[in-house]
Amino acid sequence: MNDDNKESFAFSASLFPRAPDRQDLIHIPLSLSLFPFNPKAKITPKKLNICENCNSYLFQSLPTENRTPTFMTCPFCQTQSKIIDYESTPSYVEWNTSPSPPPSQIQLQNHSKTLILIDGSNMSRISGFFEAVLKNLPKAIPQSLTNFLIASFNASLTFLAPSQKLFVFPTSESKDFEQFSKNDGIFLPPSVFHQKRPNSVTNLLRAPRDVQTELKTILMHALNIVGEHGRVVLILASKPLEFFHNETKLELLRPNSINFNPDWSSLQKRYMDLYARVDILVNLPSSGLIDLVALHKFCSPMKSRFLVMNNTQFQLNSQSNDNNNNNRYNQTNLNNQNNINNQTNLNNIMDEKTSYSNDIENNENDPQNGKIGELLKDLLNSFVAFVKIIFPRNLKSDGMVKFNSKANNVYFSMNSSWCKTIMFEMTEIGEKIFPFQVIITYRKFNGETVTRVFSKFITSTDDMRGIFNNLNQKALLKHIVIKFFTEFYKQKDIKDKDLVKIALENLSPMFRGYRNHVSLKKMNTNELVLPDQISLLPLYCLGAIKSSPFSYGILSNERIFLLEQMEKANLDYLWQICYPTLTDLTVYLMENGELNNYPLQKIMLDSTRIYMLYDGFSTWIWVGKKISQHLLQTLFKCNEFYEISEMNFQQNETEESIKLFSLVKKSVKLCLDNGIGHQSFLNRLIEDQTMGLPAYTQFLGKLQSFILQGF
Repeated sequence: MNDDNKESFAFSASLFPRAPDRQDLIHIPLSLSLFPFNPKAKITPKKLNICENCNSYLFQSLPTENRTPTFMTCPFCQTQSKIIDYESTPSYVEWNTSPSPPPSQIQLQNHSKTLILIDGSNMSRISGFFEAVLKNLPKAIPQSLTNFLIASFNASLTFLAPSQKLFVFPTSESKDFEQFSKNDGIFLPPSVFHQKRPNSVTNLLRAPRDVQTELKTILMHALNIVGEHGRVVLILASKPLEFFHNETKLELLRPNSINFNPDWSSLQKRYMDLYARVDILVNLPSSGLIDLVALHKFCSPMKSRFLVMNNTQFQLNSQSNDNNNNNRYNQTNLNNQNNINNQTNLNNIMDEKTSYSNDIENNENDPQNGKIGELLKDLLNSFVAFVKIIFPRNLKSDGMVKFNSKANNVYFSMNSSWCKTIMFEMTEIGEKIFPFQVIITYRKFNGETVTRVFSKFITSTDDMRGIFNNLNQKALLKHIVIKFFTEFYKQKDIKDKDLVKIALENLSPMFRGYRNHVSLKKMNTNELVLPDQISLLPLYCLGAIKSSPFSYGILSNERIFLLEQMEKANLDYLWQICYPTLTDLTVYLMENGELNNYPLQKIMLDSTRIYMLYDGFSTWIWVGKKISQHLLQTLFKCNEFYEISEMNFQQNETEESIKLFSLVKKSVKLCLDNGIGHQSFLNRLIEDQTMGLPAYTQFLGKLQSFILQGF
């Protein structure tokens, strides 16, 4: 496999066990981790020939293998099929299955619709969130996106046309939500739809300032607009009117919601019946406490994207940013409201640009804009892919191959991955090469249907030592973490200790197989042997259980977002989450020395030093109570340790401060020696006993007990 594609399609083992008895002895899970939209992947533009018998795509590793000038043998069903070229097949190819027509021939009704809905409530405006979204949205919209709508919402839906005109519709709540029909929708003329991304959308600042309506009513209108295979992108910054309960209590592990009522279930079913979906970006601080659990429960079955902005963005106390513009369009909004009250059909109410729109467009120095711009781009560049995996189910001595062909609707975004366990039934002893293929079909934003095909010949063997020497512990970690999530969604009252048991039950068969059937070393009963290829796997499994998504004392809202990120993490990102990096910054800040990393143990902390820990979600800065006076003054602008606070931990003009903040990733959390954040920092030191969970040495002892129980 090309090195660039190893991360895109990672098998748990490079060699697979050849016979069932070998698999029964070593218990290596045969899994595949897919990261097919890895930007580093090497993809060749090439159309493959399809086998008329089994519908797989023909491929071979050598130009002369099983072929004549016009025919080639299908590696799956052995059928002779016609071919159209003579080159060897790249491992990863892509082509347009249905090229889109020229723009002049595009028929809107033939393309799925996208509706971008932006929260235009007072809460969203006061916090500055609404303005920031409008400023960053144009650059975040994919250049190939066509047939889309842009609208703000509160009690009205206000659509921005390509001409910069605004069209306003009141959205009265349905008395009986179950009776909400397609006839309750809104008719929009083709002139309202965008076929390319606009240069500016800030004219939406002139949308009416109405009171809120129920979010489910807005989403029902949205579904009637986008229709079958449509997509709604919801950018939310205020608590839905119908969310009466704030789900913010500290959960032991699994969040739950009482806001997800039958109306939301009914709406969810309507979306799924039409193969539509809702992708969501939530800004928490400007909305009070939004029940993320209910929103996640609504969008998750639709394979939707779910993003949350961190707590440093757009606080409520930024009202002054908005007040300067209030008087400039209050009178216009009053007139707009009168128009809404007097008209029931399409309202073309505004067509001129405003002077203050350009002020917002030019505000490039706002540090919050970069963050929200990245999130909007990630959200809007998401899509659903249809994945089909073809692999042998049974290899017989007569050479005939039975194969599985399984298809799944799987959500992928630019940075998400998916793990699939593959069940093989091998019946021969000895090495054999067999084919494997992943077919990924997705629709581009301009309506084109694209097919990606990854093909590989896999070697199976009865050499158990060879199998262990070619294991991929990152792919195995992904496999076990997915087991955590499977049980997490099954068990209502799951706890951290249950995850420890799941980890031990999945790890022990592999290490038992190595101990009993591969290792040549004579061992006493109490000795634990960790083969080099998976020596870190137990540590990282324990790290997964102690990671931020599963940590004790996490609010339901924060937990559901962290779980979403961890479940869809690619292999490298998951590796970082499961074993954070602990770095001593002291010498680097004071003397431009090297950055030194240390094991995640409390004993490594020195009260005269300053440390940084990055866990994949936040950067934790731990400050010892005896750090030098120089660092106190340059980093915190204070003379005594007790004066340090989050208020004075801001980047300043000193070299030390600039160097420290250049290392910060995502949100930053300040922790003081025996002070604020101290225990939370210690909880990230996963090799120690924390949160009622075993230290790493204790975990290895439990693993040894599980291994011996299998004798």
